[in-house]
Amino acid sequence: MCMSTMSFANMTFCVKQRCLHPGKRLESGARVYPYECGHHSRTSASVEEHAHLAVLQRKPVFGVKGKSTLSRIVQVPESFPLDYMHGVLEGVFKSLLNFWFDSQYHQYNFYLGNYRREIESELLAIQVPHEFNRKPRSLNDLKFFKATELHHFMMYYMLPVLLPYMPHNQYHHFAILVTAMRKLLSAPSSEEVHTAGLLLDCFVRENSHLYGKLNTLDKFGTTLTPL
Repeated sequence: MCMSTMSFANMTFCVKQRCLHPGKRLESGARVYPYECGHHSRTSASVEEHAHLAVLQRKPVFGVKGKSTLSRIVQVPESFPLDYMHGVLEGVFKSLLNFWFDSQYHQYNFYLGNYRREIESELLAIQVPHEFNRKPRSLNDLKFFKATELHHFMMYYMLPVLLPYMPHNQYHHFAILVTAMRKLLSAPSSEEVHTAGLLLDCFVRENSHLYGKLNTLDKFGTTLTPL
């Protein structure tokens, strides 16, 4: 609302992120943003121009409906941070967990449900430090996981536990995401931000190779790449 843009599901272009990726709508109605190069980045100048045209034409232009009420105070979209909790933890990472352990994907190579008992046994045996206010719990409770739990699973538990069970290319792909997030969550230098951007670009690019047409991660692709 503050950005004066269309809702995520109804957008023709990726407004909540930072580019003019047109996206595509699936038969399910979901809009996804497959990895593609060459889309122009949004800037405060382009958003202002599109807002002006939207008012004149009385319809959204590149997803912008009008001038933001905050445009005199902050730069849109540069001043709006990307959402780690919803975009990465409850978005990308939770999608990965569903791919790995939801039985509806049992016929795919990335499915790890055949090792679920062993993986869960190792997870539940982890002795967490006192700073962690939640212990690992069963993957059966995945839909009830809090963001803090997802953060701990992604950043600390899953890489060492999954190593004996996950195919190498799939493991490497997940490790790229974790490495990039570690850099970005630790007061990074400009060089580390650049490195994280390259890693995330690689992560998003490889999604379709590993997860194919099921790749709902595409809807988060533009969340991860503009760094």
